[in-house]
Amino acid sequence: MSSALNKRCDVLIVGGGIAGSGIARDLALRGIDTILVEKDDFGSGTTGKSSRLIHGGLRYLEHLELGLVREGLREREVLMDIAPNLVKPLRFVMPMYKDSKPGRSMLKAAMVVYDALSFDKSLTNHVFVSREETRDLLPFISENGLKGAFVYYDAQAEMVERLCLANVLDAEAHGASIYNHSAVSRLGVDGGKISSAKIEGLDGAFAVDAKIFINATGPWLDQFLAGIVGIGGNALTTTKGVHIITNGSADSALVFNAGDGRPLFVIPWLGRLLIGTTDTMYEGSPDAVSAERDDISYILSALKRYTPGILAKELDVYAGLRPLVRKGGRSVSDISRNYRIIDHDSGSIGNLISVAGSKITEYRSMSEKVGDLVAKKLGSRTRSSTSQLQLPGSGEADARPAHVAREEYSNLVRIYGSDASKVIRAMEIDGKLAARICNHNPDVLAEVYFSVKSEHARTVSDFMLRRSSLGYSACHGLDGLDKVAGLMGELLHWDTTRMEMEKGAYRDYISLNAALRRT
Repeated sequence: MSSALNKRCDVLIVGGGIAGSGIARDLALRGIDTILVEKDDFGSGTTGKSSRLIHGGLRYLEHLELGLVREGLREREVLMDIAPNLVKPLRFVMPMYKDSKPGRSMLKAAMVVYDALSFDKSLTNHVFVSREETRDLLPFISENGLKGAFVYYDAQAEMVERLCLANVLDAEAHGASIYNHSAVSRLGVDGGKISSAKIEGLDGAFAVDAKIFINATGPWLDQFLAGIVGIGGNALTTTKGVHIITNGSADSALVFNAGDGRPLFVIPWLGRLLIGTTDTMYEGSPDAVSAERDDISYILSALKRYTPGILAKELDVYAGLRPLVRKGGRSVSDISRNYRIIDHDSGSIGNLISVAGSKITEYRSMSEKVGDLVAKKLGSRTRSSTSQLQLPGSGEADARPAHVAREEYSNLVRIYGSDASKVIRAMEIDGKLAARICNHNPDVLAEVYFSVKSEHARTVSDFMLRRSSLGYSACHGLDGLDKVAGLMGELLHWDTTRMEMEKGAYRDYISLNAALRRT
């Protein structure tokens, strides 16, 4: 962080999830002077607590949101093109039973429309397969009353936190200033406009003067508006989504009706199975959201018919919030998943833009629209280029060096794409960095070094949960905690107190989110 106490820019973006990060990249590529601040870590909120799917939203067809579905399907194709290392095709299997609702004819019609709306796709159209073929695709599926299944394709961002980070790093590479663990503590308002923002972070405080301020805080949007700006916050309805993670493997994702009209997914993820999600109203603080026993019971009860026996005795769990555009008098399942860009110029704050209800799939196209609005306000004629330019790490990976084991090399390419060569270079410069972090995972200490030096990792959780996937491994990263904290402490000059605080904070996170035993 710069030692300067005051900074000036064209645009200050508050919120470093996928929405804020995507906007920062769009603006930076246009040459607009941009600062992005995030109170925690990039992708640590809604982005990292999602189902990690890139899709058009098959169920949105039920509400005739054809424009939203079409935008999602178009963006699915764009993201597979600009980030092929992070966004990959995934096969989905939707089984049909004797009493399935909706029935086969209605689902067939929906599949035909879904294919038609993705007319420019690289993926194949849907097919209906037999009972035997369904069993081959999903060996753990219940066969009682099974008639067959629809098979279709969408995509998955397995490490969506790194998709967020790739946007952050590309924005920075094109001139944006980036700060995580840096929260807005106060906004100054003068003459109907925001005049300045005070930022407080790990390295102290500084002030920012900007021409335009963007509120991309996700579930914290209303809190930002009401608590800091004081113009009233009533733009969102927030719903809670809980996922569980268990041992198991699959080549396809399972989609089925939970019994109350909601779809549930069983998704192959990091060598395990990611299962969810719930969708219940939430009115508490976004900082306090957590999984409850009722949430877990809902998912497990729905699974009993379709996947008997795949669940282990221990489950990992995470909970997040969906920031949905508020619509009165409707059930949770009926609330639109469309986003809204709010220009407060028509209200009491003339240089504030808020983004409500952004989804991961449409983050890039939403960012382009925000970029167009910002450019217009600044009198710029620049156009967006984010759909044409690939994100960092998207190129062809170098061949495996002889001194790097196959398992370690494959893991590095999975995480960093073509940028794996940069981590390998660190291993070559300092042989100690080639050591594994723990005995049963292929991650090496060079990843910690690279994350601190090049990817803004500032805490143990930043590395374990969002730069790598160690936090979701069998040991949850605890077996390598001392090594990770030790190297980060050396690089970031932590004293003993800070070192123990970091390790304690990470252990606390794991105890709340991992190894939830079923009784």
